[in-house]
Amino acid sequence: MALGKTKTLVLHTGDHKTGSTSIQYALAAGRIRLAGRTLCYPSRLAHNHLAVRFRNPKSPDAAAQFNPLAETIGKKAADVSVISAEHLEGAKPENVKTVWNTYFTKVAERLRIVSYVRPHASRTVSTCAEVIKVGAFWGDSLEEFFDKRNMTKRLNYTPRCQSWRKEFGEAYTLRPFVRSELHEGSVVADFLKSALGDTDFTIETGKSANESLSLKDLMVIKLVHQSFQDQSTHVRLGMGWALARHLNAHESSKGEKLALHRSLAEKIATVFRNDAKAMDAEFFDGRPLLQDALDRSVETSIAEPQSLRIEDHLSPAQQRDVAAMALTMREMFDNGSGWQGYLRENKIKAISSL
Repeated sequence: MALGKTKTLVLHTGDHKTGSTSIQYALAAGRIRLAGRTLCYPSRLAHNHLAVRFRNPKSPDAAAQFNPLAETIGKKAADVSVISAEHLEGAKPENVKTVWNTYFTKVAERLRIVSYVRPHASRTVSTCAEVIKVGAFWGDSLEEFFDKRNMTKRLNYTPRCQSWRKEFGEAYTLRPFVRSELHEGSVVADFLKSALGDTDFTIETGKSANESLSLKDLMVIKLVHQSFQDQSTHVRLGMGWALARHLNAHESSKGEKLALHRSLAEKIATVFRNDAKAMDAEFFDGRPLLQDALDRSVETSIAEPQSLRIEDHLSPAQQRDVAAMALTMREMFDNGSGWQGYLRENKIKAISSL
């Protein structure tokens, strides 16, 4: 079968914690319709597994991943094709351009890159909750997370975003992950509007993806992960997502959420003020979107730090019950096979119910 060309290849590069899961689920579930145009999303979930191949884009391993993907896109020859991977947040733009020129120019007429940045304070809170969920943080406070995870460097947005714009020019679109700024108040609608311009689209309604967990639920997951600390990131990620999905299915999960306390909010506002000002000036038409978000984070912060110690949120009896179930899960894991694939398939099946 001869390969055709998609008119526009849209590369969605995140950032993390900016609604990427909602975008990916809507695409993977086929909930998006374009007026008079066809859409191709060649994945059942996301394309995050490709991110590592952008590090050495001409290697045999990269070719083994990108060539089949390009072939799939060429066979579909849809008007619009989308690749979505929030793990590309940390990719080098010059490597992304090499991937585009090496593998995809033969099956795509043009490239658009759409990315989002989340205000510094809320990104800190959301990222901390996420790394607890996937068993990657064991500290006792949000401030400990901020300091140990080097968030000062990670959330210095301006140099990274400037490098993307320098490499791709007008093909690069950066959007603020600020609810009032999103088209129709939806990140999915905003992504489509940013990627497609004037093309009309419809989105079938679905449940929100990746909803935030309560602080107590995070401690439940943290306790479960104690039995899986020696496992790979892939295993802990699958386990955390599965636990979060089941916990979010119950009303009891709608409790106190992780929140910034005043001293940390003030610290973040001081640390990132210059970056917020630069981002607002260069990418958001001088409107103080990220600067105002810093101010609001201080105004809405709680007085005292929250504890991230398991024993401060779960009673001894609750700890016993969760630990016993976690140890049982570990015994099943150690003596069974195919658990990683099973959890991934369940995640895929859950898309249809969103």
